[in-house]
Amino acid sequence: MDEAQLNRSKKAAKALKSRVELIERHLKPLLQKDLLDTYNTLPINEKCQMDVLLSYAINTLYYMYIRTQGQNPHAHDVYKELKRVQKYIEKIKVAEGRGPKPTMKLDKGAAGRFVKAAINSPKNYERPEGASKKRAAPAVTEEESSDSSASSVEEKEEKVDVKGKLSTKKRARMDPFSK
Repeated sequence: MDEAQLNRSKKAAKALKSRVELIERHLKPLLQKDLLDTYNTLPINEKCQMDVLLSYAINTLYYMYIRTQGQNPHAHDVYKELKRVQKYIEKIKVAEGRGPKPTMKLDKGAAGRFVKAAINSPKNYERPEGASKKRAAPAVTEEESSDSSASSVEEKEEKVDVKGKLSTKKRARMDPFSK
């Protein structure tokens, strides 16, 4: 082995040692007590995180073991398990609000229905110049107003139109004692 390779391997070993020490410092509070006691004191979201973390760590270690044995880990079931656990990690991130933000998407089907309804709508037809949207109320003469004021009781006249709908119109009832 030449000197350049020896220096690279020494640097890699130092880097590995520093990272292992960093991991040990992070895990020290977790490993001081019994794992079950620590797990029971966690809130539900942190329990989920811990379950996923442990599952991912175990599967990753097994994945690396398979690689060191010269096998293809992508053909092994551990690869499928890692992908499944990664989906759970994403679900936890979304539940905590750290996941990807939703993007604005166009619903082409709904947009097409809106346009089609707007094109086929009778509202788009032009009205004649003199016509307005509201129907004008019929003019009431003085005689009619006095007759209707004398009679406080009204009858409903029911008719069935051509389409089979029932329509009701109010008709003034005549008072037999008036005149």
